Amino acid sequence: MLFIFLLFLAVFLHSIWKAYQDFAFYRNNDWDYSVDSGVEIYHGDSTDKEARIGNRDRLIYGHAFILTVSGISCLLAWHLWDSDI
Repeated sequence: MLFIFLLFLAVFLHSIWKAYQDFAFYRNNDWDYSVDSGVEIYHGDSTDKEARIGNRDRLIYGHAFILTVSGISCLLAWHLWDSDI
């Protein structure tokens, strides 16, 4: 269980880092969403370029969703690991 917790923790920390990079990029560019930061988030399981989330939506909704899901997964894994001991 410790491995699963550490895996989810790594995903959560990576998600925080990517969200920070994206936020800092647009903050430094005066919130100009016409410039692409290079981070790609897709709708659903698609990898089609047409299914990419727009720059503003990615910053506002995409990162928040990913952080919420990875954070809850990390907390659940920690709870399961902690209850095993």
